[in-house]
Amino acid sequence: MCQHLPSPIAAVVRFAHLTGWRVDSEVLTLRWANVDWTGESVRLEAGTTKSGEPRVFPFTNELRQLLREQWVEHEELRRRGTICPSVFHRDGKPIKSFIKVWRTACRAAGCPGRIPHDLRRTAVRNLERAGVPRSTAMAMVGHKTESIYHRYAIVDETSRREAAEKLNLFGGVQFGARARLRLICRNLRALQSDWRPRTASTIRSRNQVGGSVRGWSPATPTLWSRTSTLTGCQELGHS
Repeated sequence: MCQHLPSPIAAVVRFAHLTGWRVDSEVLTLRWANVDWTGESVRLEAGTTKSGEPRVFPFTNELRQLLREQWVEHEELRRRGTICPSVFHRDGKPIKSFIKVWRTACRAAGCPGRIPHDLRRTAVRNLERAGVPRSTAMAMVGHKTESIYHRYAIVDETSRREAAEKLNLFGGVQFGARARLRLICRNLRALQSDWRPRTASTIRSRNQVGGSVRGWSPATPTLWSRTSTLTGCQELGHS
């Protein structure tokens, strides 16, 4: 998307995508006085936001890089004699609107009909996926109530697919455990079937050849008994 936008507008879109702040009232109006390089955060004072409450968004790696790029432009303008207090500008002049170039870029990117406010929804969704606590995400983006926050935390197709993959992994673990239990039970049944109680005639025959073994004797393949089973294992094996 940004590759189809002029550089000054692309910077605005990147910032809104990262922070989820309102484009018209909170991003385009952002000044360098709102950037705290020491505290590594961007701040909005009380009364300047829609909710009227102050807001702080700590630097991420991408946000820090974006602001550094904007600061380089600021310093270049200053060397040429132009002092621009705005973080985002066109050749030192504040950006009022960019809806026309936005629509052109959307068509070029194959996503016509998108609006800049969609960037706010994307930021909320990214915070959700990153596992940021809801109360923290609400404070960073500027949602005062959970009902409003839920409107933006849209469950998209990617989230559904990620959920399905998690279920697949969980099911695979469960299936693997059941398969191992079935294998153990089959081995136990086979082991039990390989042995049978000796009959009186077998005992006499064994005693005659000096092969007496007390209690149990190996069965020949033709004399295997398949009636002895482990009931519990049968149930597991067929579950």
